[in-house]
Amino acid sequence: MTLRARRVLQLVAGIVIAAVLLYLSFAKLSLDVVMKELASARLELLGLAMLVRLAALSLASLRSRIFLAPIRRFSIYRLFKSLVLGFMITNLVPLRAGELARVGYLARYGNVAASSCLAAVAAERLLDLSVLLGLFVVILPGLAVDLPIGATLYVGCGLCAIAISVAALLGRHPQRLVALSRAFGHLLGRKLGGFLEAKSALFAHGLSALGSMKALLAVIFLSALFWLCSVASIHLWLLALGLDLPWGAPVVVLAFLSLGLAVPTTPGNIGTYHFLAFAALTTLGVSDNKAGSFALLGHAMSIVPTTLIGVVLLLGDVYYSKRTASAS
Repeated sequence: MTLRARRVLQLVAGIVIAAVLLYLSFAKLSLDVVMKELASARLELLGLAMLVRLAALSLASLRSRIFLAPIRRFSIYRLFKSLVLGFMITNLVPLRAGELARVGYLARYGNVAASSCLAAVAAERLLDLSVLLGLFVVILPGLAVDLPIGATLYVGCGLCAIAISVAALLGRHPQRLVALSRAFGHLLGRKLGGFLEAKSALFAHGLSALGSMKALLAVIFLSALFWLCSVASIHLWLLALGLDLPWGAPVVVLAFLSLGLAVPTTPGNIGTYHFLAFAALTTLGVSDNKAGSFALLGHAMSIVPTTLIGVVLLLGDVYYSKRTASAS
């Protein structure tokens, strides 16, 4: 099967999955009631939620600066822009293409190796997952909700802890990865082995921030703040729809969304997001129509603002490029 055929098959499969999940989420709802719920949403709380989301992206940008400091000293604006553009592309293209686009953007504007940027971004995602699972381990057992997670959560935490430890070890001793690649490269031939060795050295360089305990603690702290901002955003969305739920409700919603969306299927997680948000709130005892309203509102608040900001920033780049070209 050709690459183009596989992509077409993935797109068709994603559309089918989205359609099925949207049907399961909204088939039995009263659309009139759902629309009335959305129309009555408190705009001031939604505006505040957007500000919290921007604060979360700013924290993520600061964390990225720590990760990428050994590679290049990026400005906070450039890192913020890379994050927003990455989210925009992920919202429009399936399979988290925004992550790779972000790596390419940073490599291009920083004039650094893409392999090093890829390692730093991969380490960010790993740390995100680890901190999120850690927060769930601390918070979820205290909630009066029986979630179908069980030992999976603790196994995931253990695997993430091992992965971060290995990444930190490689960041402190990059020569070990290079030596391993060199030993493996002998089996692949001189040319391919040399290529693998060179790429492994660049990849290990991208992990070097984790070799510092001070930097590691800083990025863990910033990651925790980022996820707490996400919890605050969900809380504000719930309040905007008049859902005064127990304090742990936003954590339950975040647990469903984050763990369920770990494997991307469609652009912007259409269908998947709605199904998971609906399932989370109905688990908490919320009526179907209210849960459906939240699913629509939460999805829109998750993708529309970042996509619009990304488009504006991208148009700014295009305008600047044209102006520079005409001046020269």
